[in-house]
Amino acid sequence: MNLSLSEAATALGKSERQVRYLIAQGHLPATKQGGRWQVDSSELPLSEGRRQALEGQLGAARTAVERALAPLAKAVGAPAERRSFSVRDLEAFCATPA
Repeated sequence: MNLSLSEAATALGKSERQVRYLIAQGHLPATKQGGRWQVDSSELPLSEGRRQALEGQLGAARTAVERALAPLAKAVGAPAERRSFSVRDLEAFCATPA
């Protein structure tokens, strides 16, 4: 997964300027796409514990997003095979979560 410069800096616990320096010195492989630096997350020099912690945070964030965007088929009485949804069907937009 590609990370932006600021995301890579946060993951490494460094500033964006320090990450740019690591890239310029050749210590951190990166590519420029659309005028912006992209760093492959597998290339980050992280300890195994830090890598596991970041993966756990990513998993928790992914779960939260999927839950927030899950359709409320029961609330709107939609059949299970329904393929299109309205904004009103998303839990994130409901006044009272399920």
